[in-house]
Amino acid sequence: MTSQSISTDVYEQAAAWLERLDNGPLDKLSKRRFINWVDAHPTHKQMFESMLITWSSPTLERALADAKQTITLKDHLRCTPAIRWWQTAFICTALVIGVIAWQLTPNQPSAIVHQYATNTGEMRDIRLEDNSEVTMGSASDVYIKFSDRHRLVNLKKGAAYFDVTSNKQRPFEVKIGSASVVAVGTEFNIDRGQYFTDVVVHEGAVEVAGSRDDKPVLVKAGEQIRITGRTLGLVQSIDISRTVDWRSGWLELDNESLHYLVERLNRESAKHIRIDSPALNDIRVAGRFRLKDPGQALNLLAEVYGLKIEETAERYTITRLP
Repeated sequence: MTSQSISTDVYEQAAAWLERLDNGPLDKLSKRRFINWVDAHPTHKQMFESMLITWSSPTLERALADAKQTITLKDHLRCTPAIRWWQTAFICTALVIGVIAWQLTPNQPSAIVHQYATNTGEMRDIRLEDNSEVTMGSASDVYIKFSDRHRLVNLKKGAAYFDVTSNKQRPFEVKIGSASVVAVGTEFNIDRGQYFTDVVVHEGAVEVAGSRDDKPVLVKAGEQIRITGRTLGLVQSIDISRTVDWRSGWLELDNESLHYLVERLNRESAKHIRIDSPALNDIRVAGRFRLKDPGQALNLLAEVYGLKIEETAERYTITRLP
């Protein structure tokens, strides 16, 4: 096995563990497997530590705390290098959440990490230190880390529109799980959902990759691409002048799933919207829906697609008509 394939395997393994930790505390068996993986080879520790900064979140912090508590109770791991590293990594994660400087390695310049989040129904404009601008959609969460050589954004959830100031010596990278979108100076929109992410380029061009070691795909102005996990879909041409996205307050769909629509309406709705049966998730829907009025959008949906909307003080429930 070549060193390149080893690096790729370790990267994918580290990304998989980070994804699992970001979903919440591990069970007892998974904790043991994780620590065994970390302790198996120095490259595992190094890879996990280098990726930790781009995956930081409150959920991850809690999972790390839970795993750390379990690890320190194990006699054979007491005072080992792996434990000392784990304690350091855990402390570093807490510092990231606290928005202060953290130096990942002795050879990497320190940088400030900022977290920005929006509530349900809220949009927010952010001007970054390089004069790039980010417009965050509702119920979105981003981490931003700038160094002298790199501009890094981690879009944890939701949607964001990026207007990037050109700097060829300082690439602007947006991470979406293991995938990435890299720009120099351009404008693009990223909408991250539960199952896939859409990237639409409005000006300039970006390079999109499913993982660190994948060959990137060039996506130019007037084109879009869908990312599913580490898999890239086909680049498709669109008419930007006629494109309607979340910034307009409307959602225009053509043959998307009901799950896709409900997920985006939930970003705006004060009442949670749930689909009663998994069998309804894949119903294909089309039309223009007003994001700021989820009740009206659901009534339209029910009328056109023969569904029933049940409303209580806390939620909307979508069911089939009897």
